[in-house]
Amino acid sequence: MKCHISDGIKLPEWLTWAIVSLLLLLHMSLAVSSMQHKSNTFDEIIHLTSGYTYWKFNDYRFQPENGNLPQRWVALPLLFQSLAFPTVVHNVWDVGHAFFFKLGNDSGKMLFRGRCMILLFSTALGLVVFLISQNLFGSLGGMISLVLYAFSPTMLAHARLTTSDMAAALFFILSVQTLWFVMHRITWFSLFGASLAVCCLLLSKMSGVLIVPVFVVLFTVRLIRGDPLTVQFRRSRQVVRRKSQTLWILLAFGVVSGVSLTGIWAAYGFRFTAADTPVYSDYSFSSWGEKLSNTGKPGEMIRFMRDLKILPEAYLFGFAHVLNYAQKRGAFLKGRYSDHGWWYFFPFCLAVKTPLSVMLVLLLSMITLLTVRKPGDLYNLSPLLTLAVIYLVVAVSTKINIGHRHILVLYPVMFICAGGISRLYPKLKGMFLWLSPAFLLVFIMETQMIWPDYLAFFNACAGGPKNGYRLLVDSSLDWGQDLPGLRRWLEKKGLIGNGKSPVYLAYFGTASPAYYRIPATIIPLRPLPWIEDVEQQKGPLRPGYYCISATELQQVYGIYGTWDAVHEKAYGLLRKKVVAYPNPSNMLSINGEMSQCSENTLSRFERLRFARLCAYLKKREPDAHVGYSILIYVVSPAELQDALFGPSPG
Repeated sequence: MKCHISDGIKLPEWLTWAIVSLLLLLHMSLAVSSMQHKSNTFDEIIHLTSGYTYWKFNDYRFQPENGNLPQRWVALPLLFQSLAFPTVVHNVWDVGHAFFFKLGNDSGKMLFRGRCMILLFSTALGLVVFLISQNLFGSLGGMISLVLYAFSPTMLAHARLTTSDMAAALFFILSVQTLWFVMHRITWFSLFGASLAVCCLLLSKMSGVLIVPVFVVLFTVRLIRGDPLTVQFRRSRQVVRRKSQTLWILLAFGVVSGVSLTGIWAAYGFRFTAADTPVYSDYSFSSWGEKLSNTGKPGEMIRFMRDLKILPEAYLFGFAHVLNYAQKRGAFLKGRYSDHGWWYFFPFCLAVKTPLSVMLVLLLSMITLLTVRKPGDLYNLSPLLTLAVIYLVVAVSTKINIGHRHILVLYPVMFICAGGISRLYPKLKGMFLWLSPAFLLVFIMETQMIWPDYLAFFNACAGGPKNGYRLLVDSSLDWGQDLPGLRRWLEKKGLIGNGKSPVYLAYFGTASPAYYRIPATIIPLRPLPWIEDVEQQKGPLRPGYYCISATELQQVYGIYGTWDAVHEKAYGLLRKKVVAYPNPSNMLSINGEMSQCSENTLSRFERLRFARLCAYLKKREPDAHVGYSILIYVVSPAELQDALFGPSPG
């Protein structure tokens, strides 16, 4: 494979690697120091719990859609701890909650160790970004790419979470590069590298199947180019004829596919059934028909592979779950709601959650590569550009618009391409040396001022992180990560144990408010496992401190949507079924006659009441925030009266 190295600053190799090591160490330090300020995000405990059951019980029924490899990887340190595990199970959420918060296990240590395992993936990806950029643009280009990666708030946010997103990003980049290498040089080593990368990708996330269309495009580009293909086993030979090249490359891809298929079976214990001797006999895959009913041709293919047992049952069920999940999902974007998403959701995420300095460098790099062009530039970048284009095309067509993290793989591609700005060095020289430190300082200041709240980063054009809750929620901002910060804020304000001002919490997440000793009355919104461990709000709401997760404030999973005349009418009808206290505040009671209402009616009324309060509070700035994901409103008696009984806030 030909590669054209740009002219750049010539540094001794030892100094180059010293700088690279320092940057990777800083990346790790920032991630570790920030992760200790955060509770588990929504999905983390189920990733860890599922991976633990894979190792301990050889049972793969928990969360098969989230990737066998990353779940096994993060759970690996848990095998060396003495942990109690639940003996009764209904679903992975209940098991995860008990595993982390009910049985006396050290959940802080469990979470920290699992997160450090993902940080190893992130560090490896940083090294890969440097090596690819160095190969394309020289050491200076590689360092520029690595600086952008190491201090990126997006990469730092996900480098410390026990989810599958970082693993998928790493193995997507490795897969396209190793396959591209195999298309130019077939050896035992290149075949092994490509097979390992592709197998790990397919075990990391179901979107890994996109490597197939990426391969088809790269294969076409390679044949059009027509450079000789090196085949080296016992002896080296040059294959020149396109027909012969086609056969060799397809044979190599067949080997990669065969090894990857074997690796998938190995990850599931070379067994078709998800559980040979189920530890939990009451937990089974009972919804195959539901999962496959609305998935069209892909669903038919999954059913075909299941019937012939081509792939393990758990792997196929996970695929079916993802396909079914992608058909319809509530989403929020800049005050709008949709069950089917928007084609521009992910481009919007890129626009508001990418540092402006990165976008500037990427733009200048693209201009530089077009004006200071060298032979083979486009060809050498084709693996990354093909991956980015195909991934983005699929992303804009998907209906799952719940998180910026779903396009994490695009960021390493952007950082590598940004290394092309190093081509300016021979033309600017002295000016380049003066501007580089200035840019580096601005970039680091822009991205690190938000420490440790990397997930909440929004650039200046988006209004900064304080405006983030108006634009995006869920895993783009509020993933349940800020309970430790809320505890510290309440302590600082003297609201713990004073008994004077009520503190309410409407929390979006799976961390336990009881575990973090949050002294708040919980506004129950959905039956998450921790809800039974805390004091739940019953009866009238009172003036006080309302701590509301951004996702709950926007009612993405509440009444869903803006407060309108339909909701106002329903709220008014339900109010007639309650008894009003004869006091000046005219608060609503659920005592006395209200006890005659059904539980469903009562729950519906409380949800509408909270939704009306949120619609009212969204019209003003919060009085404080915790990590930008939990918004705090100090609600006076008059304000509460207006919010619950005044004119419709819609």
